[in-house]
Amino acid sequence: MITVVEFWIRGGDRRGRRRTAVAIACALVGGFGLAGGGRAQAAEAGDAAAPAVRFGFFRAMFRDVNENDIRASLKAYARAVALDRAIRADPDPMLFDGADDAAAALRAGGVDLISGSTPDVLRLPEGLLTGPYLLSLSGDAVGTEYQLLVRREAKHMRVADLRGRSLVLVNSSSFSLAVPWLELLVSREAQADPGAFFGSVKVVNKASLAALPVFFQQVDACVVTRAGFAVLAELNPQLARALRPIATSPRVVPILSCFRAGYDPAVKQRIAASMATLQDTAAGRQLLTIFQSGPIAPQDEDALVTTRRLFSDHAGLRATGAGSLLTPAP
Repeated sequence: MITVVEFWIRGGDRRGRRRTAVAIACALVGGFGLAGGGRAQAAEAGDAAAPAVRFGFFRAMFRDVNENDIRASLKAYARAVALDRAIRADPDPMLFDGADDAAAALRAGGVDLISGSTPDVLRLPEGLLTGPYLLSLSGDAVGTEYQLLVRREAKHMRVADLRGRSLVLVNSSSFSLAVPWLELLVSREAQADPGAFFGSVKVVNKASLAALPVFFQQVDACVVTRAGFAVLAELNPQLARALRPIATSPRVVPILSCFRAGYDPAVKQRIAASMATLQDTAAGRQLLTIFQSGPIAPQDEDALVTTRRLFSDHAGLRATGAGSLLTPAP
């Protein structure tokens, strides 16, 4: 199972990833039933008088995976969260294309726990969501730090020195705040329009494909997570010797799970407790791998202060008419 999951996360063609997603989900669903035994049956039954917990996800979290594969994985996720807490879970999580349909479902009480990239979640109207917020840990801390990397021999290079140069970005949910952070950085430190700053911007699907072109001097700079670069450098110490960060973001939360406002507080606490122990079982760890998540920690509003500030500042930048790194000026 571990090698199969690693193949899906790390590479393979699209059809291979899709087939593997189905295999993982089916194995996980079966694994929960075998490992959980009577507990799994209890979790499915739960409190017969209580409505089933309804999970919702923004579709953009799942790239290069088709609808059926997504739903198979999410059914396993819903069942995992319900284990050991006798929580009834709706076996068919909802998928949202954008803020409008997610907001409609929240207002109608059609979804109780919603997950997505932080920009997707924060675009929802105020008053629809509440904590505890279920956030991923990186090491012992909540959130992610991004780093802008260049070759180490460029000793005195600053952000402004990258004008007209080439950049590689990673397209995944864990990088959902990388572009907003970098656009603000370019605007503030280079006094430039982000959409007209870099000579070229390429998007790849994993950190190694961002860092290696910089290492081989094919590209001038890339953005990776601090934790991701540490893993790459451990596997290939030459990377750590050849590359260095010229800017590091504050710690922010790129993926966010939170509850519908007005949802039963007692059930919220039980779900939060279940999510916090996913990493304690083999099946739960596999699910965290699928969602590219570290252990989950329930947090209050204070954990989102820096993230909300970044999101707000970036919205202000866009309001000025500044361009985007992903849609460079002609």
